[in-house]
Amino acid sequence: MKLFGACIATHNIKTMIEFYTKVFGYEPNIDGPDHRFLAAQLIIFRLDDVNAPSAKNAAMIYAVDDVDAEYLRLSGIGVANDPPTDKPWGARSFVINDPDGNIVSFFKNH
Repeated sequence: MKLFGACIATHNIKTMIEFYTKVFGYEPNIDGPDHRFLAAQLIIFRLDDVNAPSAKNAAMIYAVDDVDAEYLRLSGIGVANDPPTDKPWGARSFVINDPDGNIVSFFKNH
């Protein structure tokens, strides 16, 4: 089994789209209420029902070629704070939070 992608449901569609456009560096494809960042395998779905809960505390993990370069890029646009660290299991990583509080982790194994 392989993860095809992740979907976040939100009431804050404009803020979330602006955030992920900065993070991924490209605009989403729009299909009705879906905003699809295809290369990142992420769909952000606009919730029209005001009573529907947003998907808080989801976690997405992206493998990158250069963790430090990715951190510098994201800190340069104001979305990353804590620098990368080396983990005991052999990975180097850092984490950011999107405007809804979801976790986005970037890592590379040593």
